[in-house]
Amino acid sequence: MSEYQYYHFERLDGVLSAKQKAELRTISSRAEISSSHFTVHYNYSDLKAEPSELMAQYFDVGIYYADWGQVICYLKVPPDAIPSVFMRIDDGESVICEKGKNYLLFTFSVDENDYYMDDDDAKDYLDHLVELRSELMGGDYRLLYLPWLKRAVNGDETLGNLPLINFNFKQLSEAQSAFAELFGIPPEAYNALDMLLKSSQSHTTKVGHLAAAEQINRLSESDKDLLLKSLFEHGQLTANQARALVYKPLTSNDYKYWLSPSSLNTYWQAANEEVTRERLLAEEQRLEQERLATLKRLNAVFSSREVHWENAKKYSEQGHASAYDKAAREMNDLYDAYRVNNALAEFVPLYRIFAKHIERRRSLVQRLESLNQEIGKYQGSI
Repeated sequence: MSEYQYYHFERLDGVLSAKQKAELRTISSRAEISSSHFTVHYNYSDLKAEPSELMAQYFDVGIYYADWGQVICYLKVPPDAIPSVFMRIDDGESVICEKGKNYLLFTFSVDENDYYMDDDDAKDYLDHLVELRSELMGGDYRLLYLPWLKRAVNGDETLGNLPLINFNFKQLSEAQSAFAELFGIPPEAYNALDMLLKSSQSHTTKVGHLAAAEQINRLSESDKDLLLKSLFEHGQLTANQARALVYKPLTSNDYKYWLSPSSLNTYWQAANEEVTRERLLAEEQRLEQERLATLKRLNAVFSSREVHWENAKKYSEQGHASAYDKAAREMNDLYDAYRVNNALAEFVPLYRIFAKHIERRRSLVQRLESLNQEIGKYQGSI
């Protein structure tokens, strides 16, 4: 039996050179290769290279999925873009953090998931990875807490502590929410952290993108010289590459407040109860929206009921199964439309005429048995 595997890698900082594209072509003769991406799928073979090595050498984000449910996401940033203390989320399986001379690569894996994914879904999810990388580069590290929280809610007491930073975990970004859903991060996990942050001392966030002029004003003369030197040496310099060159990474000594698995224990039950309430409220809102949409549709049917009676009669006379299905749907809609408008007394005589008209069409009569029962209940109640 064949199996389907899909790879898509993107270069965000700079472009692939002609030499690099030629090197990638030696890996796959079938891949779609441009100055910014590499895409290929396989049914009977596999990629003739390690994805992590391709990421390290050529790309900034990537995604792999297989039709048996495995998904792997790759996200690369400059080596000092993120405080090294966050490397503690590496568990050797679902999260791997690899630091090279010129990069820091995160690999997030799930062996099976309940969501069907196709190539278009993978491309859409790649957009989330681009946003997640941008968030990390801007100082929003919430992504890195999510897999840690999944292990914490499952009772893993071996987790290393993370800095307790006052991020907004009650309202994740769209990309973070998509990641949490795909990788099975339960909402009660980040709800518990939100509750902890509201009742504990923590470090303030330093997230935000300054205007170009403000960023330049904050640079020292030595930083400006470093950026100019790099620009002349390489011929180009993206904003992310520039930030990475002058960024001064924080160390463990820079943090005073810490998140540990035990610090969340007090909040698990309350977080679960809150998630349950939110789900019930969301379900109530969904049902109410469905009710209002149905009511609107039935009122439209009632407003043009003569047309629907004609349609039901027309379909009943066509003498085949699909037409009978349409006739039955029309009649059930008419019944509901009259009912919500308190006009069943008007409906019943008209229906009796229709029923007499179709009494020899046994297949259609059978389709209307449940409707006949409802009409019988109505007549028995008056």
